[in-house]
Amino acid sequence: MKRWAGLLCIVPCLLSSAAAGDEPPRPIRALLVLGGCCHDYARQKDLLTRGISARAHVEWTVAYDPNKTNGHKNPVYDNPDWARGFDIIVHDECSSHVDDMASIETILKPHREGLPGVVLHCGMHCYRTEGWNKRRATPWMQFTGLISTGHGPQQPIAVAFVDKDHPITRPLADWTTVNEELYNNAAGHIEPTAHALARGKQGRTEWTVAWTNTYNNKARVFSTTLGHNNATVSDPRYLDLVTRGLLWAVDKLDDRYLKPEAQTVPEDLAHGKPATASSTENADHRPGAAVDGDPATRWSAEGASVPQWWQVDLGRPRDLTGIRIVWERDGVDYRYKVEGSEDGRDWVMLSDQKSTEGRDRDRDRTHPFLARKVRHVRVTATQLPPGARASLAEVQVLGTDRVPAPARAAARP
Repeated sequence: MKRWAGLLCIVPCLLSSAAAGDEPPRPIRALLVLGGCCHDYARQKDLLTRGISARAHVEWTVAYDPNKTNGHKNPVYDNPDWARGFDIIVHDECSSHVDDMASIETILKPHREGLPGVVLHCGMHCYRTEGWNKRRATPWMQFTGLISTGHGPQQPIAVAFVDKDHPITRPLADWTTVNEELYNNAAGHIEPTAHALARGKQGRTEWTVAWTNTYNNKARVFSTTLGHNNATVSDPRYLDLVTRGLLWAVDKLDDRYLKPEAQTVPEDLAHGKPATASSTENADHRPGAAVDGDPATRWSAEGASVPQWWQVDLGRPRDLTGIRIVWERDGVDYRYKVEGSEDGRDWVMLSDQKSTEGRDRDRDRTHPFLARKVRHVRVTATQLPPGARASLAEVQVLGTDRVPAPARAAARP
């Protein structure tokens, strides 16, 4: 590991490998620039590089600036040739108060000459020169393709892809994030050089959250305003989106650079573990049927009364990244809560699904969250429509380690 000026860690890390017997392509050489205010960049640099390179042939250099202010320029830009040798730059810095035009020109020069880019989350709010709050694109916003001046509260964002035929989005499905910041589109639209891929909605507020841009008629740029919290950055759906955006930007979104054989999923910590419940319909629908790995079996409560709870003991306290719940039936307005406990007595909320706003009626639901030292996980049905009962086909409690994805697609959260 090299150190620059005591501030910058440049970490070259080859995170791609070929399957046995296959000839790998030359890895895409990517520079990840990140650091600054308001985010866990120390952790997110690892989540991004490992997650993307599990999906595509990418070799990373990381320019991480540990300075936690928004007025500090990443020292990598001190070198006029900072981008030399890279195929793409991923901008994930938070430097809104870096407004020196000479520095901004140094940052934009390689992109203006055609170097592709990816811009993530707070990267949209960087380099605010005069006029940024007047609905007129600054030089940096011309590069990103969108004018954004602020964000709303930390609440889940319902992400809907508006161009489902684009190469980036074609295999992806709409989803709802954990608590996230919905960035505004200050001019009410994206720039004429940009193309919307996804819209995000919080209540009645809706903005573009993922798009492509053509900068200076030369450089392809993929951007998303999603990615504030670690639970989002580690979400497989987010990593799929960013990976495909990166590959599109370098014009290598194809089977040669994608690594479907290397796809991984969070480890299921609940599989085969002891489970209990508030009630059981009969021996065929015992609590353990929800963690046996067989979606054809299920736990079912006795009768349709609520509340009804189902609980699993992970054996020891574990760090969690979310839960996948497969209910018995599609199209049912299941309302429920997910709680965790270290000792089985004191419980904390992990995911509150008791409200109806934006309710997902799909039986297969994944709820990302971050929780430490959880041994017991409990799902409590709080309200059911007439004719339904609390009945779980599968529950996967997701850990921090990643394992190869099972062959059956239904097991991939």
